[in-house]
Amino acid sequence: MSNYRESQVRIDEAEAALRDGDEDRARSLFRAAAGLQRAFVDSLPTDRVRTRSIYGLSIATLLYRAGELEEVERLAHQLLAEPWIEPRAAAKLRVLLSQVWKAHAGSTQSPSRKPAHRLPAMGTGRLLNIQIEC
Repeated sequence: MSNYRESQVRIDEAEAALRDGDEDRARSLFRAAAGLQRAFVDSLPTDRVRTRSIYGLSIATLLYRAGELEEVERLAHQLLAEPWIEPRAAAKLRVLLSQVWKAHAGSTQSPSRKPAHRLPAMGTGRLLNIQIEC
């Protein structure tokens, strides 16, 4: 099974885990899906700009859903610094960054712990029309 298809399976499993109330398992599955999508993007030719932009955004969104806020922030900044990133994906990455910063600002935990925000309901994870609220 390709990395792309395997990531879709992980996303479906994560959504099922959320429906069952198992947020820890869902986070782990979203993290795994992000890793698989990253491998998919890494395998693409560099001239596949639109696909790289779309899946870059998808990876960042999956990492957000996994609770990996620092990693989301790093990835979003890396993608926004790329000259090839498409404007629509860039705009959505900025929205995602805003949500990450709000989550950081609202966290009262020590810096060594991950923020304890609930996973946002975002559909299947395949989406690119992100609307994230904590």
